[in-house]
Amino acid sequence: MFDKKNSTLQSLFRLKQMEMLKELIRQINKDLSLSGVEIQFDVNQAPELLIKNLTQVIATLMEKDFQKFINFLYRIDISEKKLGDIGTTDFGEVVNEITLMILKKEWQKVWFRNRNSLQE
Repeated sequence: MFDKKNSTLQSLFRLKQMEMLKELIRQINKDLSLSGVEIQFDVNQAPELLIKNLTQVIATLMEKDFQKFINFLYRIDISEKKLGDIGTTDFGEVVNEITLMILKKEWQKVWFRNRNSLQE
């Protein structure tokens, strides 16, 4: 698990250098808001803080407002099958895996949108 998180952190640092980290955070904020979650991340936060804060939000939603958690996953298109593929039942590890899935999916949205706008 640590290697995946470390790899994700390195990717986020590269995004920051490319000034696309702000776009990723804006996308996460938009999808949280559209899912009824009233939490917004500062677009200027460091990548490691984004991972930490998003992990905390996911853990809180899973424990206290499961419906909003499910709405958020549905909005960003993380399937129940992907959740079922998580190879552990440890709550902390599950939350970490889901956080990484969210970051990956949200990054795909940002990347595709930027790629398409460059081609136009």
